[in-house]
Amino acid sequence: MRSRSPRLATRLRGVAIAGGVVIFGFMGGFAVWASTAPLSAGAVVRGAVGPEASRKSVSHLEGGIVSEILVRDGDFVHKGQPLVTLERTQALAAVGQVRNTMSRREAEAARLAAQVAGASEIDFSRAIAEAQGDPTFPDFVRGQQALFESSVKGLKEKQELLRTQIEKLGAQIAGANDKIAGSTEQRGLIDVQLDDIRALMEKGLARKPQMLELQRRRSELDTEIAALKADIKRAEIEKVEKRITLDNAETTFLNEASTELAKARSEIAGMAAKLEASADILTRTQVTAPETGYVLNSQVKTVGGVVRPGVELMQIVPTEGDLVIEGRVSPQDIRNIETGQPARVSFTTFPMRDMPMIPGRVINVAADALKDEQTRETYYTAKVAVDRAAFAAYARVEDMKPGSPVEAYVEARKRVAMEYFLEPVIHSFRRSFREQ
Repeated sequence: MRSRSPRLATRLRGVAIAGGVVIFGFMGGFAVWASTAPLSAGAVVRGAVGPEASRKSVSHLEGGIVSEILVRDGDFVHKGQPLVTLERTQALAAVGQVRNTMSRREAEAARLAAQVAGASEIDFSRAIAEAQGDPTFPDFVRGQQALFESSVKGLKEKQELLRTQIEKLGAQIAGANDKIAGSTEQRGLIDVQLDDIRALMEKGLARKPQMLELQRRRSELDTEIAALKADIKRAEIEKVEKRITLDNAETTFLNEASTELAKARSEIAGMAAKLEASADILTRTQVTAPETGYVLNSQVKTVGGVVRPGVELMQIVPTEGDLVIEGRVSPQDIRNIETGQPARVSFTTFPMRDMPMIPGRVINVAADALKDEQTRETYYTAKVAVDRAAFAAYARVEDMKPGSPVEAYVEARKRVAMEYFLEPVIHSFRRSFREQ
């Protein structure tokens, strides 16, 4: 018995050593694995197919009468391709009316601009460009040319008349001054004669009637001189007025033309906006495809039928661009998701054997959290884009309805397993140190 005990102890010691080696080897291997094995952190976006991925509705704002149907259900169309043409008569008439009125106002503005600039000719090029298909416009232009010539001629004639009147007034003033000079000279001679007669009367050699006659004549000359001076004063005042009118004639002419020109240009600006709106309505009489894709559910069946404003005419199933997923992200995962990250999208509407996970990318992450009023759950919104061609390789895009449930798995930064194990411990230590 004693000989077996040492052997048993030796055997047990070997087992213990082997067990220790295994345990330490396992722990060492686990430590190495935990320190080096990469594990992916990520976030889950649970949501649905957004309206960006849905069919595009085609409608018409004003409505109208169908003139031509260019596509049917199932036709492939490119973005901007005509689908339906509506009757254009009213829209064409509206555009023509505004354009004709605008071209005439442009012609008037051109005439006024030439008057203001003192030009010898009118530049009607802009007005002519606006007057497309107006047979009466040339006559209107000729009328504006005649009005321009008569206005300029009228100004010149008015200025010439004023100059003539000023010259006549100057001549009248000069003539009156000459008469005053002559009358003054005669009065001086009469004064000499009166002095001589008074001397003779004192000697009894002259009679009084002679002196009275000279005095009467002198009084007449005084009256005549006074009248001439009054005439000169009136003529000088009138001459000054005529001079002022002459000096202001061109300024008044230019000011009136400038005022009319500003008014015309203001009206033209308003007409331009109205023309743009009318032209837009005319352009929309041809309904075009908003996206490249296939025509679906066309409601336009009959030429001559009435299209009501805003009513859907047909749908376009897009074949280009991305499918967009709208979903929610929990606050715990929000730090693991950001714009531009890759994602794997699962369309739960389809069986996994028919629809594998499709690659995508995060295109938007909300900055603020929201709260569901029913569940009181806090969440962030995010959008994930999926390549339409990749999806179409497994299913038809038109089978994807808005609101179809989808899950997107967003892969964030990679960490080793040890970080996951130590993170709660490190977090606990940090909290305890802050509390202390």
